[in-house]
Amino acid sequence: KFSLILWVLGHIDRIDKLTISTYSMTNRMLESLSNLMLTGKVGTVNVIISDSIRYRLPKVAQTLDSMHTAMPEKFSLKYCWNHSKVCLINTGKLYLSIEGSGNFSDNAAMEQYIIINSKQAYEFRLDALVRAPAKR
Repeated sequence: KFSLILWVLGHIDRIDKLTISTYSMTNRMLESLSNLMLTGKVGTVNVIISDSIRYRLPKVAQTLDSMHTAMPEKFSLKYCWNHSKVCLINTGKLYLSIEGSGNFSDNAAMEQYIIINSKQAYEFRLDALVRAPAKR
C-alpha cells in the first residue's frame, strides 16, 4: 500500500507545514496523519477537501471535524467544491508542491505525481488553495 505522506517522510526528517487539497481521503489516512502530528513528524496541517465528502463518506467528515475541534491551532479544515489532488510540504528548507491523480488514501493502484521543490510554485499553489471559497 502506498501513502504519499509516509513516502515523503522516508526522505526527510519532519514536515513543518502540510497542506492537503483533495476530493477524498480515508479514516485510515487521517489516523496515520494524527499519529504523525502527535509524534512531532508533522507540525501544522491544513486540509481543503470536497464538501461532498459529508454525504459520500460521513464518517470521514466526522473524523475531520473532530480533529479540527480537538486541535484547531494545528489542524485547519475547509470544505469547498474541490476535485484537486495537491500536497504542499514546507520543511523550512524545502518547499515541495506535489500534484497528481491520487486521493489521500492507501489504495492507490496506478497513480502519477509531479514533485517540484520551488518556493515560488509552493506559494502560488498555497495562495490559490487558501482563496478557494469555503462551503458551510
